[in-house]
Amino acid sequence: MANKGSIKAKVEMDPTYKVPRRLYDIDEPGSKGDPRDIAEAFLKKAADDLQIRPDLSGLRFDQVKESVLGNHALFQQQHGGRPVTGAWVRVDVDPTGKVYTVQSDLIPESVLDKAKAPAELAGSGIAKEEAIAKALTARRAARQSGSFL
Repeated sequence: MANKGSIKAKVEMDPTYKVPRRLYDIDEPGSKGDPRDIAEAFLKKAADDLQIRPDLSGLRFDQVKESVLGNHALFQQQHGGRPVTGAWVRVDVDPTGKVYTVQSDLIPESVLDKAKAPAELAGSGIAKEEAIAKALTARRAARQSGSFL
């Protein structure tokens, strides 16, 4: 069994970011409580390994799905107040409250910190009114030349 940081588990690594993509055969005791709370406590403990903020401020809780195997807590990663497409983590909790698998497509915080926040990108474009004016000008020019848009 591989020991990844403070979590004892078998680990499959993400080839791009070199962080755990999947944790399984997790050697952690079960706990009582809500599956979401159990999942959040586990993610806080695994934050260094997953290279996410320990306070989980970069994650937004989505839902808990129930299945025959237990409960599955889903969280989506956020950057600059917006969701990161495809960046999810699922924590599987069995009926006894034991986390048995974590599936992560999260992007390490160090990588996200280098990316511009959506608010920064919005400021680099043109204003809405200017875009509309340019589109109307192009449309008029196309009609005058005989190629309609």
